Amino acid sequence: MAYQPKSYRKFVASAATATLVATAVTPAFAAGFTDVNKNYKDAVDYLVANKIAKGTTDTTFGTSLPITRGDAAVMIANVLKLDTANAPASSFKDLNSRVKGAVNALVEAGIVSGKTETTFEPGAQIKRAEMAKIIANAYKLEAGDVKNEFKDVNSNWDPFVDKLLANKITFGKTETTFAPDANVTRGEFALFMYRAKDIESIPADPAVADVKAVDDTTIEVTFNGKLTADQVKELEFTFDPALKVEKAALKEAASTKAAAAEQTTVVLTTEKQKEGTAYKLTAVKGAELKAPVEVKPAPIVVATVDSVSAVNSKELTLSGANLTKLKAEDINVASNTVASVTASADGKTAKVTLTTALAADQKTKVTVKDKSFDVEYKVAEVTSITVDEATYDDDTAKQFVAIKANGATITAQELMTAGYDVQYTAYSSKAATTNVNSIFKSQTTGELKTDLATATGAGTLLTGLNIGSIPVSGADVYVKVTITKGSNVVASNLTKVTIKNKDLAADTITKATLLNAGSGISGAARAFEGTNDFEQSSSTLLTGEIAKFSDITVKAGTKEAKETTGYTVKSSDSSVVSVSGGVLTAEGPGTATITVTYGGATYTKTITVQNGTRTATSVSANKTSVTVAGTTTVKVKLLDQFGDPMLITAGTNLALQQSDATKVSASLASSTDATGEAIITLTSLASGSNIITFRDSSAANSSKIGTTAITATSTDNNTLAKYKLSLDSEISATDVSDVDTAHTGVSGITKDQISTDATLDLQDDKYLKLDIEGLNSADVELASVAGSSYTVTTTVSKSGVLASPATYKATSGFIVVEAGSTAGTATITVTNNANANITQTFQVTVEDVGYNVTAATLKNVPDVTYATTLKYKDFLTYTESANDPIISGLTLSKSTAQPVRLQLSSDILYIDKNGNGTYQPGAGNDIPVGKVDFTESGSVITGDAGNLSNVGVTTAPGDDATVLFKVLNNSNEVVATKAVKVNF
Repeated sequence: MAYQPKSYRKFVASAATATLVATAVTPAFAAGFTDVNKNYKDAVDYLVANKIAKGTTDTTFGTSLPITRGDAAVMIANVLKLDTANAPASSFKDLNSRVKGAVNALVEAGIVSGKTETTFEPGAQIKRAEMAKIIANAYKLEAGDVKNEFKDVNSNWDPFVDKLLANKITFGKTETTFAPDANVTRGEFALFMYRAKDIESIPADPAVADVKAVDDTTIEVTFNGKLTADQVKELEFTFDPALKVEKAALKEAASTKAAAAEQTTVVLTTEKQKEGTAYKLTAVKGAELKAPVEVKPAPIVVATVDSVSAVNSKELTLSGANLTKLKAEDINVASNTVASVTASADGKTAKVTLTTALAADQKTKVTVKDKSFDVEYKVAEVTSITVDEATYDDDTAKQFVAIKANGATITAQELMTAGYDVQYTAYSSKAATTNVNSIFKSQTTGELKTDLATATGAGTLLTGLNIGSIPVSGADVYVKVTITKGSNVVASNLTKVTIKNKDLAADTITKATLLNAGSGISGAARAFEGTNDFEQSSSTLLTGEIAKFSDITVKAGTKEAKETTGYTVKSSDSSVVSVSGGVLTAEGPGTATITVTYGGATYTKTITVQNGTRTATSVSANKTSVTVAGTTTVKVKLLDQFGDPMLITAGTNLALQQSDATKVSASLASSTDATGEAIITLTSLASGSNIITFRDSSAANSSKIGTTAITATSTDNNTLAKYKLSLDSEISATDVSDVDTAHTGVSGITKDQISTDATLDLQDDKYLKLDIEGLNSADVELASVAGSSYTVTTTVSKSGVLASPATYKATSGFIVVEAGSTAGTATITVTNNANANITQTFQVTVEDVGYNVTAATLKNVPDVTYATTLKYKDFLTYTESANDPIISGLTLSKSTAQPVRLQLSSDILYIDKNGNGTYQPGAGNDIPVGKVDFTESGSVITGDAGNLSNVGVTTAPGDDATVLFKVLNNSNEVVATKAVKVNF
């Protein structure tokens, strides 16, 4: 449900009053608590009466005890009456079932945020600064002119503390200190909530002075009194008859007179108002007005056109008044279609764009709202000609090199119609010594060929530039156009034109993973993803080290995809960092900017190279305090002076120093992949603790590394009480090997096939590693759970959601889940074989499986009453190329940055993952998303869709049938269809 703090505050305040009145005959709530003094009594009464908080015991409220972030979230969600059951899931991975709904609802409402993108830290104690932000957001407080004078509040927290001061919710610890980092106590929290409950940020019944329509989608409402922009956002407007308000915004006072009148005008953007309908404003904020206020109608404005002229063959200019009211359907151009109308802000002129070119030196009738004009497009005498510097695709059909005459866009065909001879020439460089005229299908029209990426020989792009293939960044040629009319010759300068594979489309590169292979490796031995590689997070290389970008994440519009090929890497200074075959080598000290290019997008990273060696300086651990009952594990990384992970060789460059291994034993395994992560296995032996620190070797004279210490405490509570099922969201090489080994049905499972969340699909995230932990009654992990000790069952929302078999049990510690072929949900249930009461469930979602076409927009095709051949071109929006055509108007189940093409020899629709324009299925290559098909009923007709490029469906006199064109997904389900009647 939407966050509505206004109504929530009213509801809670009313509920609190009713509850307190009803219980007035009994002792006050706080009277039963021995630790609540008069300063906190009213506030504690409020929380307890409204079931927002309870005492820590029957006799104590815990006034001086700190409150955790999770507890605060639950209480605030209760105060605001948020829908905690249906709030969408947040990105936090550390929420328990008690706080999860409250945190999700508060995140949705924009009230709280996490410590990191994936952690909320519900068990951490909440600070006074954090509480200030939460209260200010929850109640949408405003500070007005109030500015705190606390010396210990920085700029990050200033606005929120100001708002609390302005609303008298807090007063600071002293006159000059707020103590932003101090923990909030339960008593302070009670005071915050109590003081905030009655805040009223919007007048109960703002008086409406005037309502008028500006146009058919804009209404202005003027109130007596002042409202702020935030207050306006809280307003709701009700009209009779019903009129949807899409947006409300504050209008600045137009004059000092308006400001002096203490009035506020709110501009409403509405759905289109029905012409001739009299609207009335009947309510604001759900409160009915004393009398409905009639909306004054907007003045009737009519567009008038005085003149029409042709700017070029596809653009007209209209002059007149109120042309902002003009629409494309108001304009008729003989033998042409209006593509768009763009009016100037003052409405005095408008640009009309046509779909086809006007014939030169001929009059064309243009009718605007029943007023006709004879427009003649004339090509003026050309005194200058230029070629546009532009980029063209390497295999798209009907591309013409763009030119301008006298500064205005023009086509070669227009010039020829006006009596000019036109000649295009192209060269491999500005020196103009080697021509590449074979890039043109016609040197007269400037149309480019569609085989630019493959053709070789004299005059071709590849041969002329002496390259084997077009680089990802494109290949540059230099084009000149010369026009001749009689003795008059006009020639352009040589202009750079770029040819590239535009299918590798990307707006931005959002991420690039830099893999460091160390030093001393050269030539054929540069085998990345070996045991010495690490994923580098810093920007420092040491002299002699080599590295490469192993993958990049590209974004086109809202679509994002990971790519491992198709990008180029360049260095700004090869004496610092050289690049060969995509491999970076740190040559010598200095700084160089590395540029990664994919299509038209670039990503830069500044690399600093320095002499020296990488030295281990610290250790990071995912847990520093562990209670051990049986066996458990801790993940650690060894970090160098730059914060990059280092390979861990247990006992050689990292060893454990233990204070008492007789209580808890600890053993370290070596790291196995580029993350540098290693595992410490802890085993409970006797009651007590073992403090584990880190040394640079197991030798007697070893040195301590960093300050990290792990305290492992043994417990003798070894009785299994429950299971915990958790997602393994960080997939290492060991995880991949474990999953591959446990899954006995297949082999060769890769990292990309293992999901890092609870959502699976068939192609990218087919498998899930579900860790199973056995816990005692104190939620302490016991020894690793043996696969033979439990049974796994699955419940699916429909058949095919999971594979058969759906799960595979490892020898101990985890379960592998495999997606099926149908979208839906599944519940994984684990039950102990010895005690059926010990059971746990985990829900998995299977998306629309993999990449699939889910919808298609098809062209309208009229009934056929003549002999013709229906092909894919009649039904699909397409772009021709030398290879398979690009198909537009398709909706996919998952976003992609690459185009969808149609393989004409098989009817397959596919994502052109490698950008070469032809269908190449298989791992890492093109991905099928569906297919197209023709079917016919009745008496017809020659051919079918077996080969759309050559056959199609041919109609002839006497045919009486219906032709169906279908788009199907990978499961052969029809997602779009178009029927065409044939009868003649």
